Amino acid sequence: MTNLRTIETNLAWLTLVALVVFAVVETAASWQMFGGPRAFVHPGYLGSVAGMVLLFAGARHSLRARPRPAPAVMCASHAWWAGVGWHAASLRFNVVQRGDQLFYGSAELWATAAGTALALLVFASSLFLTYRSEVSDPHERA
Repeated sequence: MTNLRTIETNLAWLTLVALVVFAVVETAASWQMFGGPRAFVHPGYLGSVAGMVLLFAGARHSLRARPRPAPAVMCASHAWWAGVGWHAASLRFNVVQRGDQLFYGSAELWATAAGTALALLVFASSLFLTYRSEVSDPHERA
């Protein structure tokens, strides 16, 4: 049987890598779209920062809990991002359906949709790990 703790550790590291990529892209895009420093107080960006903090806290908690499994906080952060991604992708699809232009064109739509798909996959994985950590016999955990 695959060691679920190893999968959780890999998922935590993937979360941290994705966090770094997202933080850079989101900050740069917000800076351009909202006119420089004003981006840092825009509600959309502040919501993203809250999500970034959740992602960091969840991955850190998981990694520090070794060797015991601790995917629940990370799962909550993945749920947050899957929901935010779903909302962001939906908004962009609506803009395109109305015939309006996105700030970054079609690349914005497809990048957001791909990011949402990844967030949903990661969320499903961490949800599975959380479920398994709750129902497993403590003597079977490795």
